[in-house]
Amino acid sequence: MGVADGEGLNNIGLLTCTTGRVTSVGPDHFYIDDGSGLSDTSGHVGLKVEAGGSVPPAQGAYVRVLGISACFRDGENLHRLIRATQVDEFGTVATPTFDPDGGDCISEQSVTIHCATEGATIRYTVNGDEPTESDPIVSGAVPLDVSPLTLKAKAWKAGWIPSNVTSADYSLKLPNPTFSPPGGTYSLPVSVTISCATAGATIYYTTDGSNPTESDPVVSGPIPVDASLTLKARAFKEGWCASDTESADYVISEIVATPTFEPDGGTYSSPQLVTVTCATTGATIHYTTNGNDPTESDDQVVSGDKVPVGHSLTLKARAWKNGLDPSAVKSATYAIDIPYEIAYIPPGDFLMGNSGVGDDATYGRGNELPQHWVYLSGYWIGKHHITRGEYRQFMDDGGYSDPAYWSTSTEAWAWKEANNRTQPDWWETSQCWGSPPGCFDQTDDHPVLGVIFYEAEAFCKWAGGELPTEAQWEKAARWDGHPRVYPWGDTWNPECSNNWDDSTYPGYQTAPVCSYSPDCDSPYGLCDMAGNLSDWCADWYQADYYSLTPPGGWVDPKGPYGNPENRRVIRGGDWGGTAPDEQRCAYRHGGHFAPTTTRGFRVAYD
Repeated sequence: MGVADGEGLNNIGLLTCTTGRVTSVGPDHFYIDDGSGLSDTSGHVGLKVEAGGSVPPAQGAYVRVLGISACFRDGENLHRLIRATQVDEFGTVATPTFDPDGGDCISEQSVTIHCATEGATIRYTVNGDEPTESDPIVSGAVPLDVSPLTLKAKAWKAGWIPSNVTSADYSLKLPNPTFSPPGGTYSLPVSVTISCATAGATIYYTTDGSNPTESDPVVSGPIPVDASLTLKARAFKEGWCASDTESADYVISEIVATPTFEPDGGTYSSPQLVTVTCATTGATIHYTTNGNDPTESDDQVVSGDKVPVGHSLTLKARAWKNGLDPSAVKSATYAIDIPYEIAYIPPGDFLMGNSGVGDDATYGRGNELPQHWVYLSGYWIGKHHITRGEYRQFMDDGGYSDPAYWSTSTEAWAWKEANNRTQPDWWETSQCWGSPPGCFDQTDDHPVLGVIFYEAEAFCKWAGGELPTEAQWEKAARWDGHPRVYPWGDTWNPECSNNWDDSTYPGYQTAPVCSYSPDCDSPYGLCDMAGNLSDWCADWYQADYYSLTPPGGWVDPKGPYGNPENRRVIRGGDWGGTAPDEQRCAYRHGGHFAPTTTRGFRVAYD
């Protein structure tokens, strides 16, 4: 505390430890700026202290007022008996210190500056100039990003003499380069990115095990590593000490990369086309679907191509390449929630219509001409007619009575309701047809019959698929690089299908699906593409539709636009069809919307 000038007699004030700079000096007094903010009418700043006859300190000096023992008035004059001393060393701020304290090739990238005087403010420069109170304040570690440099620092504190200047010279060492990815063992070639945290540094590298110098290659992009090697790198920059050498060992294993599947195994409600890839260039991939580990004699797939998965199975793949060890086996289990078998028909062109060969030439009809090219995208189609057991699942699930699965036109549901349909015709197990009647019992493995187009279409929607187009049906029935006359070949065989002349299931009856497999199957493994039941197709029927084929052929045709004859396409022979004429793959006709004992259907998926 201080005692203001003009205070009354006998007022005692203790100024012990009051310290400040002397602002002005008289013959028997001085003013001390003690931070009180006092000033008199003459503009003197601070506390006026009368020296009682002692010699006042010099202006600008620092003093400590030890105390005032008494105050008394003599006439108009106020006298103070004081004890005060000049203290040159008392108010000087401590000199800052550096950590690290200068040197050559300093690895640290920052310097901690400390001052022992509590509350002091430190300011610094890195350009060699002595710091002033306008230079940056030390608020944390001071970064060193220039080399060489001279760091200087000075500290200030209110009421104290500023510190001496601390100065230190630094030359810096570059940080080591970093590698990404780091060294290690890899099954494939890698590209290594080498970088240095200091901007402007030039990195040199070697791959022969020697330490890099400035005569070695410069890093200008990722370094390809396609064989086992030791990669070394070192950073250089003018004015800086070079970094240490960073080294990493890369081992490129001599094993073919394990194939990958997309999508991977899982449960699916529709068939899947699984893309199989191998990252090792030039590798040959073999796969199985029977649970066995693949060998080089198993089916092959080119990397990036697709393997069709139309039913639940375990897909396994393994890759080989000359000079390398085979890959590990990739295995994935696929659960396909489809209650019947389907076959995949790959994309491509085929010739559609009458081939003009053998029985096609003998029995051909005008609506089968002209033969024309058709391109079809890949698709799936049922291997057999939908069976009674499969159709019963649809009925038990409520699909038959749910309008959501019937045609978007009101006509389909209206027909069902108008006819009080609760099941297809001829649904009963025991059947007797014809005259004289042929009697037989239908099992769950017999094809469902008596369904009209609407009933077949409703099942397909419930199953997540659709009826096949006429072109899809014909390609699946006959194409193996040339159009077969019959699904099994170009020669008629009455024992290869359920037809009127067949001895296995003669007369008025259907046969369990695939009763003639596999010898009589189509090139894609479909059964009963001739005989047993004919198939509904999605297209409207038009007798001269083939004559409308555009130049170059059709691409994924859907049949004629509109409803030219109020009939849908029917393909394939049936149990009562004329043989061999109506058993040919090219045979086609249109069906009205009425139940018969000769029509069934199969499901397709795009």
